[in-house]
Amino acid sequence: MSGAKRSAIFSVAFLSLQQLLHLSCSAAFVHNNETVRVNNTAANFGHEMLAEFYLADGFTNLNHGSFGATPRSVIAAQHTILTTQAEARPDDWFRKDYKTLLSGLRARMAQYINANKDDVVFVENASSGINAILRAIKYSVGDYILILDCAYGMVKNTLDYLKLTFDVEIIVVELPTKFDSDRSVEEHLSRALEAHAGKRIRFACFSHIVSVPAVVLPVERLAQISKANGVDRVIVDGAHALGHIDVNMRTLEDAGVDFWMGNGHKWLYSPKGSAVLWVPQARQNEIVPTVVSSEWRPDTFLNQFEYTGTRDYTPFVAMNAAMDFRERVGGSEAITTYMHDLAAFATSHLVQVWGTESIAPASMQAAMANVRLPVTDPEKASTLRDLLYEDYDIYIVVYKRGDSWWTRLSAQIYVDKSDFVRLGEAVLALLKE
Repeated sequence: MSGAKRSAIFSVAFLSLQQLLHLSCSAAFVHNNETVRVNNTAANFGHEMLAEFYLADGFTNLNHGSFGATPRSVIAAQHTILTTQAEARPDDWFRKDYKTLLSGLRARMAQYINANKDDVVFVENASSGINAILRAIKYSVGDYILILDCAYGMVKNTLDYLKLTFDVEIIVVELPTKFDSDRSVEEHLSRALEAHAGKRIRFACFSHIVSVPAVVLPVERLAQISKANGVDRVIVDGAHALGHIDVNMRTLEDAGVDFWMGNGHKWLYSPKGSAVLWVPQARQNEIVPTVVSSEWRPDTFLNQFEYTGTRDYTPFVAMNAAMDFRERVGGSEAITTYMHDLAAFATSHLVQVWGTESIAPASMQAAMANVRLPVTDPEKASTLRDLLYEDYDIYIVVYKRGDSWWTRLSAQIYVDKSDFVRLGEAVLALLKE
């Protein structure tokens, strides 16, 4: 085949890919023998949006926060990238075309989070980002790392590994069972840092939005307090933040944040295995990907993370399709407003129906509600999640904090008020049995 003919064929395939990544509003395409249609107007949020996802019929997913749900159009775009690009011409894909597409995506994502393009790379998930940072540093005896008691389990496990391997000491800041304001978190951090004055704290790590309890932390202030008290570096674990709340890396950097990562598969609607890692230029030589590949070179931050061996990179590239989906259904502002308002309704309704309370004020919660369950019996509380799933096909998160049992509930664009009304009734019915 002549070079000109081959180039022409490739151009057609590439054009099709570009069209798919930025779908026209009236498009329709086939995926797994199923026609996936794209509406030309913003769909009504609520149950009408279920048609956009692969969630099982009758299943009420109130736990979007754990694993997300990827829209049909995004999965179809990912599949097309795989079949028309990655598998069709593997050498072109791995050696140049994937990297070209990724460069464009970095620019788009950088604009979305108000960052410099060259400070943004992609990793599989927040866990990969945390490990790339914490496990690349050379530690010495007498080094400390600080976290809050509500840090995600992966972070705690990574620190346990560092303690066993390098004798790093861990400072855990204990917070109240319930949160009454941002100020309370800031005061507990300040007191902990004062109590450990003079110690060499290499990192402080804070969740942007905590997993459980799902509260939004004042990470800018926490970073400022940490730096003012001599902490070397501040990490913000934004696993739940991307697509959930506004993220502004310039504001975070000005506050003293040194590293930030956020999952795409949760609230941004991208495929599993897609996340963003932000590192400012001054810190880029301090970290190493969790996989050192054949293309690794010192002082080449973008290249180090761009290629980490032969693997499926389509989840990264399909983040473009996720951004397109968000625009098609109304845009980020409309999405987050709907989710936040729905979570606020869930909180007020269930507090009233169950006669309980919320774990934090509305100012500290976004699209995930945290309501105390009307149960004190540990056995009933520990089985409630599974009973709801088996009897009502509703999935929720149940967790214990302090002496009480709580539920974390995710509001999403495919959920509506009736789902939380039904949940309230179902919990009361099960607890009467």
